[in-house]
Amino acid sequence: MLELKVTPDRNNARAMIQYIEAKNIEYESGSYLISLPMGVDDDDQCALYFEADHVDEPLLEVARSLLRDLDRLDNAVQASCADECRKSGLHPRAFESGLAFMTLRADSVVLHYHGTGVNTEWDELARLEGGVWIHAGMDSAAVPLPGR
Repeated sequence: MLELKVTPDRNNARAMIQYIEAKNIEYESGSYLISLPMGVDDDDQCALYFEADHVDEPLLEVARSLLRDLDRLDNAVQASCADECRKSGLHPRAFESGLAFMTLRADSVVLHYHGTGVNTEWDELARLEGGVWIHAGMDSAAVPLPGR
């Protein structure tokens, strides 16, 4: 049986912390965001959207704390996908994914994933509790259920 390959710390998120600065904030289509490089290719980026009326230094610090924990959160998502792959018996390609973008709130973040092996996308939720980001699983509120 084929297994889903899990790549720990694949986003190298701590290297992205340096981009969380007021000078890097963009405003696009009614949203504040910072584009973060995700690899060696300049075109490989991940947007961090801020669900806020304005972005101040305290919110930027929340973003920095997220990036300090992002690899651990992504590792949890990958482990969850690997577990689901084993349970389902489907080809691992159906569970291969990458982080597409993030939507940050004051005390939570929605991690938006896309499939890299098949056409799919979904959202994962993490909450900031006591200064630590906790993976809360699939965000059913952010993902419309079929037929709704």
